[in-house]
Amino acid sequence: MAGSVGGDQERDDPEVTMALWTVPPATEATARPWPAPDDDAWDAGPRLAAASPPGLRSVLGVSGARGGTGASTLAAACARALARREGGCVLVDLDEDGGGLDVLCGIEDQPGLRWADLRDATGDVPAAELHALLPLWGDVHVLSHDRARPGEVAPAALHDVLAALGADVPLVLDLPRHVRSRPPVPVDLHVLVVPRDLQGVAAAQRSLHDLHPAAAVRLVTSGPAPGGLTEGVVADAVGVDVLARLHTDRTLPRAVERGVGPCGPRLHRTALAVLGALQHAMRGGRTVRAR
Repeated sequence: MAGSVGGDQERDDPEVTMALWTVPPATEATARPWPAPDDDAWDAGPRLAAASPPGLRSVLGVSGARGGTGASTLAAACARALARREGGCVLVDLDEDGGGLDVLCGIEDQPGLRWADLRDATGDVPAAELHALLPLWGDVHVLSHDRARPGEVAPAALHDVLAALGADVPLVLDLPRHVRSRPPVPVDLHVLVVPRDLQGVAAAQRSLHDLHPAAAVRLVTSGPAPGGLTEGVVADAVGVDVLARLHTDRTLPRAVERGVGPCGPRLHRTALAVLGALQHAMRGGRTVRAR
């Protein structure tokens, strides 16, 4: 069973707002065969690349199977953990339909560049200058969309800005749900946050079709399971291993409204589990995806 993580041992404890389940990396003996990439289906439009191009240090992509899963919260927590481990990180907002990562992190009033300022930033973008002009959330540089100046970023500007930002420090990308409709974004690992209900699982199944067939993918489940879906059932239905579970933390909205941003020891533990999977993917371990 892909991603069998002991979900059947769940306990209803009101004092526990987040729990962590992990699974060992898939082995050759247990791995399901991956589908052959359908190049013809992807040549016509933008796609999510399977691995970072030369020059980028590491890239983690996070998206939700549907809205309200906590994907942006998880992306922010992963960026903070990476910054502590690697000495720096850039958290990049690629969902122009969201409220802005600067708002989530409580830095919306900080001066600094947003995507609206970088729509024409193509060519040899000066990395040091770019880093210096981004607002900071703790040790994390944040490149966010601007809620007052919405709009998409040109693919050329996106590529060149990411190449400059990711040359020396890791990138964490908060991706939109419909990745295929956006410019190409290279990632080492894509984490898909999936609610534990039938609609969430169906949305995750659809989301896999929007990802490049060779992309390394892991699932993180979120929220309650009104029908009793376990992590093993979700993993089998979607065809991708479950890495961890992210429970709704009732303290997070208060922290965000106070301007602190996503934080907490259990959220940090989940982020560390994701970083472990990122390291495994960068060493060449590929996540199982069913046909």
